[in-house]
Amino acid sequence: MKTKTIITFAFVILLCKVYAQQSQQAFSVNVSKNDILKYFLSGEEDAETGYIKWKPSRSDIYEFNGILGDGFLYSRVDSFFTSTDESSESLLVFHTISMVQDEGKKTTANSCHVCGVNMGYIAFTKEADSLYPVRFKKNFATHGSFGAVSYKLHHINFGDGYDLIRVDDAYNGMGTESVASVFYYNGEKILSMVSSENNSGNKEKNQKGYYEFSTHFSFNKENHTLSAAQTGFTIDEKTGKRVLTKKIKTWKFEGDTLQF
Repeated sequence: MKTKTIITFAFVILLCKVYAQQSQQAFSVNVSKNDILKYFLSGEEDAETGYIKWKPSRSDIYEFNGILGDGFLYSRVDSFFTSTDESSESLLVFHTISMVQDEGKKTTANSCHVCGVNMGYIAFTKEADSLYPVRFKKNFATHGSFGAVSYKLHHINFGDGYDLIRVDDAYNGMGTESVASVFYYNGEKILSMVSSENNSGNKEKNQKGYYEFSTHFSFNKENHTLSAAQTGFTIDEKTGKRVLTKKIKTWKFEGDTLQF
C-alpha cells in the first residue's frame, strides 16, 4: 500500500511539472521587446507617443500613487540585457508614466524636478532560442526627473545566477551636479551612494571651495564582491580647505540575505 502511494505521489509531481512546462509562456529571442511588454501589460502601442498604453487595475492605481490624465498608464522599454553566461538572467527594464493633454498633444503628467518615472522589469531564463519569464515587477523604483528618463542603466552579472541592475540617476540643482548610483537585486534596493559630485555651477575649478569626486566600480564574479574606488577633492568642514580623497570600499554580496 505504501509503495502504491509513493508511486502515485511521484506521478502527480511529474504531471505537475509537465503541465507547468506546457503552460509557461515562452518568447522567441528574436521577438520584439515591445511585443513582450504589450503581452505583460495587456496593452497596445499608442500611435502618437510610441508608448504602450494600458488600463490600470484598482490595485495598479494605488501602486502608482493615483492616475492623472486620461486614466491610462504608458510604458516604454528602456533596455534589454542579456548575457552569454548560461546562469545569468536576461532582463527587460521599462518605465511607466501618466500622460495629460497639453495644447492638443500628449505629454507627461509629472512636472516637478523630483517627479521621476516608475521603473519595472521582467526577468527571463534562456533555453536554446526561447526566453522563459521567471519574475515580473511593474514598479520597483522611481528614478528620473520631470517625468522623463534622465538615468543610465547597467546590468551586472555577479555569476552563479546573481544579476543586479544599477541605476545612475543624475541631478543638477543649486549649482551642484551629482549622480546617485543605486543597485537592485530582484527589484530590492541593496546599495545606494552618491557616486560623483561637483559644485562647478557655483565655483570655478581653481577657486577656493570648489570640489569634485567620482567613483569607479569593479566586480569580482568568483567571490561575489563589488568595489568602489572614489577619487577627487572634498572640502574640510572645519578649515574650508580642499582635501584630496582617495578611498576604496568593498562589499561581499550574500545571496541568502540579499544584502551587501
